[in-house]
Amino acid sequence: MDNRDYLGEPSDEADAPELKTPEDAADRFGAHLALMVTCVGVLIAVIWLASSPSFQKCSAFESLSDRIACYEGLRTALLQPPAR
Repeated sequence: MDNRDYLGEPSDEADAPELKTPEDAADRFGAHLALMVTCVGVLIAVIWLASSPSFQKCSAFESLSDRIACYEGLRTALLQPPAR
């Protein structure tokens, strides 16, 4: 493969220095760890929001007894004091 960019000039990618210092490795590890923790947090938030009861979920039940039980659970969840 030719080492030239789209303008036909020599590419600087081959001359780019690699990260070899311990500080660079620590920075890269910290960035990857922060990204992974953020992704896990977003995943937990999505699962929590999807599993919490809502009026739309309760109204989707066709059985009246299931719908009433869902509304009761929603009422108890909404009447709880907020977490501190």
